[in-house]
Amino acid sequence: MNDVLFRCRVRGTDREGDRVRMSLNWAFAQRAELILTGSALVFANWAVSYAEIEDAALVCIPRTWWRLIVRGRGTVYQFLLPPADIWTWEATLDPFWNGPLPFPVRRVAGRLERRSVVLTVLALFWGAGFAPAAQLPAEVGGVGRGAPGRRTAIMTEELLAEAGVL
Repeated sequence: MNDVLFRCRVRGTDREGDRVRMSLNWAFAQRAELILTGSALVFANWAVSYAEIEDAALVCIPRTWWRLIVRGRGTVYQFLLPPADIWTWEATLDPFWNGPLPFPVRRVAGRLERRSVVLTVLALFWGAGFAPAAQLPAEVGGVGRGAPGRRTAIMTEELLAEAGVL
């Protein structure tokens, strides 16, 4: 087995492509250890050898977080790197990432797409039960038209299937 150079707990996804944005993909992203060995980058069930990496970028979103974006084997992997110190206002990265890495990486400043921030906030607002329940049929947890004050129930796939929504 190769020597472990660095490891940390991160979120990772292969559903974002090259886009730097907030989306629901990050809410459902895998959480596992990102392990950098002498020859490969390993995360959950993904392993990309350094020879297969076509491009890599360490993207800094000012004051919030850092992302490692790796393109290899025709797939783009994104990893949300944890801050070194959670008590500081400015997001700081572990000193390991500032030094030489075992694969070539570009260090770039980025910013979030404004549209993605608005859509994510709306989706979270909707998912938290603040959306009007009157928009759902009564059979799937809505209260029908005009019934005030009741929030939507959490719906399972079975309920939606029974109501003929799926």
